[in-house]
Amino acid sequence: MVKTDRRLEATSLQLLAEVASSPYRSVRALADAMNVDYSTLNRQVNGKATLRMDRIFDILEALDVPVDDFFISVQHRLNGTRTPVLQRTA
Repeated sequence: MVKTDRRLEATSLQLLAEVASSPYRSVRALADAMNVDYSTLNRQVNGKATLRMDRIFDILEALDVPVDDFFISVQHRLNGTRTPVLQRTA
C-alpha cells in the first residue's frame, strides 16, 4: 500500500469529486472513456497506488477541468476552506 500524506489525500478527494460531478459519474466510466485499466485507475484515484502527474493531467483533460483550477481546489481542501467542484471549460 502506498503511504499517503495530506496533499495526496486532498488530491484524491478532489479527483473523486470531479469524477462524480462529471458526465462519467464513476471511475469505471472514466476509465472506459480514457481507454485505461479500471482497476489501476481506481487504485490511483483512491490513493492506493502511485498517482503520477501525467495521469492527473490525463484525468483532468478527460474531465475537461483546468489544471490550475483543480490544484487551487486541492489547496482549499488542505486549508479546510470551501472546496468547489470545478466548472467545465466547455
